[in-house]
Amino acid sequence: MTWAGFRPSDDRCHHGYLVPSNAMAAAALSGLAELATAIGDPGLAADATALSAEIATGVRTHGVTAGADPTVYAYEVDGLGGQLLKDDANIPSLLPLPYLGWCDPGEQLYPRTREFVLSDANPFYYAGSSASGIGSPHTPPDHIWPLSLTMQALTSDDEAERTRLAELLLRTDGGTGSMHESFHVDDPATFTRPWFGWGDALFAELLLDLTGRSTAALHPRLSTTEPPSR
Repeated sequence: MTWAGFRPSDDRCHHGYLVPSNAMAAAALSGLAELATAIGDPGLAADATALSAEIATGVRTHGVTAGADPTVYAYEVDGLGGQLLKDDANIPSLLPLPYLGWCDPGEQLYPRTREFVLSDANPFYYAGSSASGIGSPHTPPDHIWPLSLTMQALTSDDEAERTRLAELLLRTDGGTGSMHESFHVDDPATFTRPWFGWGDALFAELLLDLTGRSTAALHPRLSTTEPPSR
């Protein structure tokens, strides 16, 4: 696995190995190998395939909780047994693992991980009168990120859940017509960053997906063998 000092949010890592970032890197390298093969560069394809496999093995070996019930993906690990169990609304994170190309939504560990991060067991899962979802230590407590709600919809195979989340996002824009970085669970008019293009772009992708114009085919996909259950 690759070491990182900071998360996608720019907050510092508590452990050196960020599991979702490594999963995303493995999928991206697999895509690079496919591209290199298509343009006739077998050396680059071989190097990318080898590094992808090495990182993926590290995630399967060290990125899964040991001795926990249920077994889920950890957010950060140190490779020596230290693990951080949580999820963050920033991407890459654990909730969007299928979107990132790491696994299929039905892959054994993912549904359990999804259930964990969308529950009170995740210290950054917040619930209020207007919405419930995942926030971040990068923003104030009790603030949910539209990014996480959109990603929850994009990784769901339940059409009713996907539609409910799209409608929820429309209701929680604080009357601005835009997605924000985060909003308060009890008052969507209390939000951070009045303009957050990332949130708008991902919401547009969700709307394309809901109207039958999915961009999923453009995402990399890592061919992996599922780790054995523990």
